[in-house]
Amino acid sequence: MQRNAPLFVLLLGMFTALSGLSVWSVQGCIPDASGWVCTNWLLFPGLVLLVAGVALIVAGVFLELQRTRGQPPLDALPLLPLCPVCGKPLLYVADYELWYCATCRRYAVPGVAGSVPARV
Repeated sequence: MQRNAPLFVLLLGMFTALSGLSVWSVQGCIPDASGWVCTNWLLFPGLVLLVAGVALIVAGVFLELQRTRGQPPLDALPLLPLCPVCGKPLLYVADYELWYCATCRRYAVPGVAGSVPARV
């Protein structure tokens, strides 16, 4: 499934529901002693669009929930420090208690610009 499919379904549902609501609300509906009397023939299509739009919104929410099921929240993922030179993730070398950039082939202090010493 594409990443943007739930968003597309949600937007389509919102557009359809709003279109249905606008078509339905432009009717010649007036209050009567027995309730509302609508004389315009567009009342039924407007209500159909409104219901279809709500159904699409529900489907989009369902698709988004299925897409993200089982994925950890972004704030739960560990953040690796980045190399101050190239911006790639650093690897921790426990023997030296230093961070190493495999791209630059240098040890670095994460987040400190100019902390990369000459090649080791």
